[in-house]
Amino acid sequence: MRILLTALLVIYAGLTNANTTCKKATSFREIDIVYSNPGYKLPCEVTYKKSESSEINILWRAKNQPGYCEEQAKDFIEKFEGLGWICESEPKALKLHEMKN
Repeated sequence: MRILLTALLVIYAGLTNANTTCKKATSFREIDIVYSNPGYKLPCEVTYKKSESSEINILWRAKNQPGYCEEQAKDFIEKFEGLGWICESEPKALKLHEMKN
């Protein structure tokens, strides 16, 4: 599962947004990589939302370090999986070859 998730995050790193939902019992956690400029990997931020709250937290941001948001999100998701959460990723929008630094 971790290998698949890591591969998906690498592939999805070039998308407008990459969303991952982690589930455990009746709780959900949403971890998103948000790209501010469609077609570009930067700037980006990693957001986090709990199903029990409407608050969205920004965990990490990058303005000029390609791959930073993707790596932080990947590590965060792996922590959840290590605690028994089931995480699934879902891409939105653009294909990898359409992205620029």
